[in-house]
Amino acid sequence: YPVGPALDTLESPIPLTETSHTLTVFAVDSALNETGVSIGTINFNVDFTDPVISHNQVLEGTVNSPLTISASFADPASGVARAELYYRKGGEMTWQTPVDMKTLPSYQIASAFVTSTGLEYYLEVEDVAGNINQKPVDGFYSIEVTISGQGLSSTKRWSTGISNGTSVANYQLLSFPGTAANRTPNDILVDDLGAYDNTKWKFFTYGSGDWIEFANINTIDPGKGYFLIVKDAGMNISTGLARSVTTDGLFEISLPSGEWVVIGNPFDFHIPLENIYNQDEISMVGNADFYTWDGEWTAATSLEPWRGYIYKSATGGQLFINPRLANGGTAKILSNAITTLEDDEWLIDIKVKNGNARDLHNQVGVLHRAEDTYDAMDHFEPPMLPKGVSLRIDNRDWSDNGDIYTTDIKKVNAEGNFWDFEVIASNVKNNVNLTFAGLEDLPDDYDIFLIDKSISTAQNLAGRPGYYYAIGGSNTKRHFRLVAGTRDFVNANNAGVALYPDAYSLSQNFPNPFNPKTTIQISIQDEAIVDLVVYNLLGEEVATIVNNEYLPAGYYNYIWSSRNHSGRRVASGIYFYSTRIKSPSGQMLLSQTKKMILVK
Repeated sequence: YPVGPALDTLESPIPLTETSHTLTVFAVDSALNETGVSIGTINFNVDFTDPVISHNQVLEGTVNSPLTISASFADPASGVARAELYYRKGGEMTWQTPVDMKTLPSYQIASAFVTSTGLEYYLEVEDVAGNINQKPVDGFYSIEVTISGQGLSSTKRWSTGISNGTSVANYQLLSFPGTAANRTPNDILVDDLGAYDNTKWKFFTYGSGDWIEFANINTIDPGKGYFLIVKDAGMNISTGLARSVTTDGLFEISLPSGEWVVIGNPFDFHIPLENIYNQDEISMVGNADFYTWDGEWTAATSLEPWRGYIYKSATGGQLFINPRLANGGTAKILSNAITTLEDDEWLIDIKVKNGNARDLHNQVGVLHRAEDTYDAMDHFEPPMLPKGVSLRIDNRDWSDNGDIYTTDIKKVNAEGNFWDFEVIASNVKNNVNLTFAGLEDLPDDYDIFLIDKSISTAQNLAGRPGYYYAIGGSNTKRHFRLVAGTRDFVNANNAGVALYPDAYSLSQNFPNPFNPKTTIQISIQDEAIVDLVVYNLLGEEVATIVNNEYLPAGYYNYIWSSRNHSGRRVASGIYFYSTRIKSPSGQMLLSQTKKMILVK
């Protein structure tokens, strides 16, 4: 086929078949003079077929032992130009320098790469014609690495032993980063912690709205989370013979609609939250319904080996853990973060403590972009652990996602808004303390009251942004309403409790007689400065409960725990409590004393 003199390449005018061909090159000038053959005759092969890899996938390795990969490569048409092995530890992003296997029948991967994280590899061959083939065709092989002997050990998280104690703060939320050969709680836990005795150690999980303890947990599985508390120090858990979880695909967790699911990291390496996403490819980054436990519920920032997590989806579906998002797509990140507030927007953070138990992440408020019913800015209240405390915003009357919440943001309403919530506490030895932050952002014409519906009292939070009370039994539930708005609005939504006293008064303490705590209520008709002091029968000052405190109009409760100025318990007997209430200008509005009796 003739070509022009300016061409240095030739494109065949007809398709070449995959066989041997001959090429002869000569030249003819314009006068049709023909030269001799310039470079002779060339025989060549046309190769459209991928080269062949013969290899049996390696399915399993042994931790800290070398692992051999064997393969052969062939290409009858044009010959093998390159044959390589790529490998890395499970979860790593970067492959090791490829191994040239063109002339090697096998290669031994060093023991340092065969770890509890698993091992990944693939083979690639290229022929002379540039055709490329891989095994596997797409992705890589993931090898389950067997961890023999003691297997996986909790010392990876607790180097000197599992954090121990007996309070709610000592519960540990954990998971197991692998698959134990013998997966029952009895097989994994009893040999390390002793026979099950929930006064010495307690093991449980959560499902279908209830706690599930040791005897009712059939297997310990990767990707699931569990709670553990141990009384004694220096305890550790070893799984015994175990295997790493394969890393060549997504790890999938089913999410029942509207139910908390306790999950864990199935892999023995760190996984960022952007690698964890739902069926809509929305990642868990910034998701306020995705928690871990550190003595209290806290927002999770990543998935760590041996740590547990808890998550609740309003819609259910699937949760996917991708060991390597960069190779598997891009998850979307939705953020409802609030950076600045407009003049008529406000948010109030509420914290509750009861001894060592804490529930610190509760929020109410108003934003223009919020809805009065469920939206993405509302977040569910996680389960309360035994011996814990929980503040629950009660939205169980919502038609969609009716439930208890830790965060409820509503639309801006110029008149005001209110929230009903309950507090459940269990430590009878300590008061329950509620504190409120962010009140300075309320509109100037707003009042804000906490109404204790259980005992029909109210406190003006503008004067005291905290409220505390004693409880009389375990898991005592108290019902509250937080109302903020104009005076007319709060009066109209006062839950049947008078908010604005019509006089200054000092109420009789309750209970009376008492041991060891009693509550004293002071009523303030209008803003005033208050003192409240306790005296003994000799008229000696025992304790100062309130000292020159400015208070706006409202009812205020104070607890005296029968301790003196030094913090010591006082003897049983008769005591007097006296209040002096003055106007801001110094005018005496009330001076009154009442008797109370401490019994032991």
